[in-house]
Parts: sequence; structure tokens; C-alpha cells
Amino acid sequence: MSVLGWLASVTALAFVMAVTPGPNNVLFAASGARVGYLRTLPGLLGMTTGFAAIIAVSGAGVGALVARSPWLRLALTVGASLYLLWLAIRLWRSSGRPASADGAGAVPGWWQFATLQFANPKTWLASLAFVSGFLGPHAPGGRAVDLLGVAWFLGVVWCAASVWVLFGAALRTRLADRHWSRFNKVLALLAASTIGTFWL
Repeated sequence: MSVLGWLASVTALAFVMAVTPGPNNVLFAASGARVGYLRTLPGLLGMTTGFAAIIAVSGAGVGALVARSPWLRLALTVGASLYLLWLAIRLWRSSGRPASADGAGAVPGWWQFATLQFANPKTWLASLAFVSGFLGPHAPGGRAVDLLGVAWFLGVVWCAASVWVLFGAALRTRLADRHWSRFNKVLALLAASTIGTFWL
């Protein structure tokens, strides 16, 4: 396979895994709606950092160890579930168009998005599929091509997540004040519903 064909396959995997609904995307839509795209950049960076860390540990074989450790998986799942539930409650209780301070406090920041990836099954699934199917002997080159693939994969993930942030940011400018409370409650329910994906 040529490098271009390989990158096209990496793009397809990363985009499909990252753009489909999940905990990250619900929170990114909420963040875009409450604080806009630019103020969501730390969250995007945190998500990308967490993704990169999981790709690294998956490549080192730690991913398989985590998958075989029921206690570690349970601890990560419980922690992520409680955190997402806490965020959902905060969104549910929010009312009206968010002021700048309240809007920033109701959505995750850099470290929250980074740590959330370690309990997000979509992140693990995408990372393990990428490492096992596209790197090393499955890449059309050596270490330099592997590094290119990782950077490309993370770039596509960033772009896919940005779609959800921009969706939320577009709603931010179109929602009337009287609709914000209802919108916050819908986002809260969506965020809470994604907790179930942690336990699959």
C-alpha cells in the first residue's frame, strides 16, 4: 500500500470513530454552545493529548494489560461515570444564556478532557484499532511513517471533534434566551445517556 492510500485509510478510521456520537462529542457541543470555539480549544487539546497517551500506551502493550485488568477498568469506568454525571447535573441546573464565568465553569477544561479519555471506550477502541492495524508492520515505512500516521490520526480526530464544537457554537448565536434552559436540559440528558457507553 502506498503512503497516500495508507493515510486515506487512517483518515477513514479516525474520522468515523471520532465524529460519531459519544461522551466527547456531547461535551464538545455543550462547550461550543456555552463558550464558543476559541474557548473550547483547551478542551480539544486535552482530548488530543489523552488520545495520544492512549495510543502510546497501546503501542507499548499497556492497552492489553488494562483490558485484562478488571479492577483497573472498573475504577476508570466508575470515576468517568461519576464525573460525567456531575457535569450532566450542572448542565441540567443551568438556566438562561450562560454568562462568561458560568459558561466556562459548566464545561470541562484541558485536564478533564485528557483524563476522560482513559475511561472512554471509543478512545480505547479507536486507538487499539489504529495501533494494531496501521502501525509497525502494517505501515508502508519505518518509524518516521509511524510518527506521521500518529500525527495525521490525531489531526483528523481534532477536526472531527471540531465539527461538534462548531455545531454548538452555531446554536449559541441562534438560540433565543427563553430556549437556553431547555437546551441545557437536552444536553444534560445526552451527557448522562452516554455514561452507558462506559459500561459496554
